[in-house]
Amino acid sequence: MKIRRGFVSNSSSSSFVVVGVELNVPEDEKDDMWEKFGDLDGYLYLVGDDGGLKEDKIVLGKVVANINSEDGYMESIEISTIDLEKMGEEVIKKAGKYAAKGKKPKIYCGTRAT
Repeated sequence: MKIRRGFVSNSSSSSFVVVGVELNVPEDEKDDMWEKFGDLDGYLYLVGDDGGLKEDKIVLGKVVANINSEDGYMESIEISTIDLEKMGEEVIKKAGKYAAKGKKPKIYCGTRAT
């Protein structure tokens, strides 16, 4: 039996590793969030199941690795805990008032629909 370790992707997905913070977005502003966070260079805006998260979560994350299914290859990455902490601080600053109170940045990884 073969066991594959690592990212699994197909033509409609990409795998990711981000340092992210959970967002607390008021219901009446949810439709506008993609315009605010969706095209930020170096960030991923992840929403629920389609973003590889639990259904009710919204996360803004600074990309550590993003593997598109077109090439499916990721070089090895070396990153220090200090760099991860700095990325977490950047994400909180970028999220601004939407950063969920009391939530610290975390490392999120998964596969999302693209």
